[in-house]
Amino acid sequence: MKMITWRSYTVMILSILLILNILLLDLIAPYLNTFTGTLYYLFVPVCLGAIIVFLVLSFKSKKESNILPVLALIITLITLAIIAFFFSLGANFA
Repeated sequence: MKMITWRSYTVMILSILLILNILLLDLIAPYLNTFTGTLYYLFVPVCLGAIIVFLVLSFKSKKESNILPVLALIITLITLAIIAFFFSLGANFA
């Protein structure tokens, strides 16, 4: 019987935190009165790296259900599409 382990929950939580960071940081930043750029520039690559590591570990495990890692992979791909859109927008209009 396949079960959902802590790796699946970790990768799901990290992918949700990453997309919330990307989408909501611009809304929250004016009210914080702090420089949030370092948080953004450090959190995104570290979180993406951790997501990739945990996705590989989750998919390689034979005892683990793949429902949550697949959902986390879809959320991560959406996040990467958002990042790529803003990189291309910045490269073409800057």
